[in-house]
Amino acid sequence: MRRGDLLVAALVVAAPGVVLPGCLWSFGEDEAQGRICAAPVEGSEFCVSSGEGPASAWNQAAAHGSLPMQM
Repeated sequence: MRRGDLLVAALVVAAPGVVLPGCLWSFGEDEAQGRICAAPVEGSEFCVSSGEGPASAWNQAAAHGSLPMQM
């Protein structure tokens, strides 16, 4: 196989992975993605950025409710 044919074959295989949803644009992006939420038994929900970690959501929920918590 010539080098040019190999390059074309590689592009044909790789192209769908680049242009499928999620790579160039997002369709109906999930709003909860990247967030961690905790809810005390009373039912309110406390969400934080996933960068803050689960302890932050847990602490907020614990301050406003009682155990058991749902993450």
